[in-house]
Amino acid sequence: FFKTKNFIQTTMESEPTFLEKVTDAHNDYIQGDYHSALQKFTKLIDSSKTYDYNLLIYRAYTNWKLNRTAEMLDDADRAMSLAGGRYEAIFLRGVGLFYKGKLIDGLKEINKCKQLTAEFSSTDPRRKELYHWEKVINDEIIRSPTQDHSLSVGKVAYEWRQTESKVYIEIIYSIQQKSDLKVKYDKDRCEVFFPLNEFKSFELNLDLFG
Repeated sequence: FFKTKNFIQTTMESEPTFLEKVTDAHNDYIQGDYHSALQKFTKLIDSSKTYDYNLLIYRAYTNWKLNRTAEMLDDADRAMSLAGGRYEAIFLRGVGLFYKGKLIDGLKEINKCKQLTAEFSSTDPRRKELYHWEKVINDEIIRSPTQDHSLSVGKVAYEWRQTESKVYIEIIYSIQQKSDLKVKYDKDRCEVFFPLNEFKSFELNLDLFG
């Protein structure tokens, strides 16, 4: 659960009543009374606009515990609109997209989080958490192809998935000569080209690890 220490310290002197309400809602969460925590966080969000990011993150985690994954994703999206580059919002959005079936989009958000935590200690629990979700999403991609990553250009079908360091692309098409296939790539982009017939060609341009 998102750490409250810094948030509580910043509000301790200026808004003790608000602090008490946040602490009360957080205690309900810790004790497993998620329905009560959800009601309290919602009231705080409705009554105060000053600390929206933190409260939205709190409520997103609470919605997750209640299996309200659509509401969880909505809170994460709203939090990102306030502070898009922060770990908690990106992570929650990635998990929310996974639950929504948008596997590649979810994996991209998890990879963004891994970049943010690259300098963290190897024992930081967030790094373990990210590797867990990367594996969960990749396993689901392999097991259950969806429109999120099973795509087509013209009448040529292709599938792709990526991990932290590798990209796998499968294009289902029979070309006449191996020399017709042109592949160009670097660390950020992959381009694939081959002719389909005298008048048409297949072109695939993918942004990697974005």
